[in-house]
Amino acid sequence: MKKSKICSIVISCLLVIISVVGIVVHINNKRNFKGGTQESYMATVVMKGFELKIPDKYMATYDENMGLMYWNIDHFDMMIDVEEGDYKSDISDKLDEINQLMLEELVVVKPYSQITIDGKSYTYLLYYDEGMPTIHCYTQADDTNLFSIMILCNEMAMIKPQSEQEITTECEKLLSIADSIISTSRPTDKDNSPSGEVFVGEEAYELLYSDVELNLSDKYIAIDYVQGISTKTKVNFGVKENYYCTGSKSKDDIYYLKLYGDYNGNLITVHLQEKDNYDIKSVMEEGCSKWTDGNSTVYEYNINERSVYYYTYETDVVEDNEIVTEYNYISMVDLGDGFVYLIEGNGISDDMINPDYYKNFYDINLEKTQ
Repeated sequence: MKKSKICSIVISCLLVIISVVGIVVHINNKRNFKGGTQESYMATVVMKGFELKIPDKYMATYDENMGLMYWNIDHFDMMIDVEEGDYKSDISDKLDEINQLMLEELVVVKPYSQITIDGKSYTYLLYYDEGMPTIHCYTQADDTNLFSIMILCNEMAMIKPQSEQEITTECEKLLSIADSIISTSRPTDKDNSPSGEVFVGEEAYELLYSDVELNLSDKYIAIDYVQGISTKTKVNFGVKENYYCTGSKSKDDIYYLKLYGDYNGNLITVHLQEKDNYDIKSVMEEGCSKWTDGNSTVYEYNINERSVYYYTYETDVVEDNEIVTEYNYISMVDLGDGFVYLIEGNGISDDMINPDYYKNFYDINLEKTQ
């Protein structure tokens, strides 16, 4: 379980996702069927001696070399495969040894730990590599085989949960999605399913057209806004010159997150969260200790009579066979009344770790609604 092995799995996972873009998407409505629990499934896949049913929710494809892919555009990319091994003797009984190895090889956010989902044990690790929070997990397939699960936490990469409880909740939510497939597993002597067909579940089909809006205009807008979903409270803010809104996320026609790019590889995310009041500094300190390599510190920045808590860190990623340094900036502002305003910066400019770089975005005007 060396880092090189884990990274190669991640890279392979990404390659599969990219490759399916060119495949004709199959809307598999006629083959949907009900299982014994009345769950709706869109396909059955045979993989290395096991038959699994695919819930009619997200997108899926199977590749004989890579395994079963299951993904939900913005939220996660998941790969499930079968490996030889005994869950107890190879995994459960060696957690301390395995965790020590992972701490030496990876930026570990949450070391291997065990949870139980509907009576089935899962052992999972959350680590941070090249800007992507990633879950690696094992669970028993049978006496001589394991299910290996790799999850790229796409939404967590964009909006990092900071507290230990938030991180655990997000991990368990994703593992429950994996369990919705693995719990259907049955041994079989059938041949592996053919590779390449893409299945689109009902929920994924709706998300393809309603969840994310791409804005390709290069028209500069000096003032923009995001909203709270339940209260529709609006936060207006300034936009840095030469940054353009390149995307947004909405729910029920309410835009709660917006993305801005300068078309030079730099990206700024603005997000409004509705949460119970809590101590922002403590939450940021916890997040800083989890997501960085331990060399970063939470700082306070005062602007327009508001306190901004932020931390910065660098990550090295491989692009076109070259190592490129990316600069990351994470910040929170407590707006009161259960609202938290977040700005995350990511890019190739080292200016992006200076809070002054974002001062336009901190020019905030909160419009409350009754």
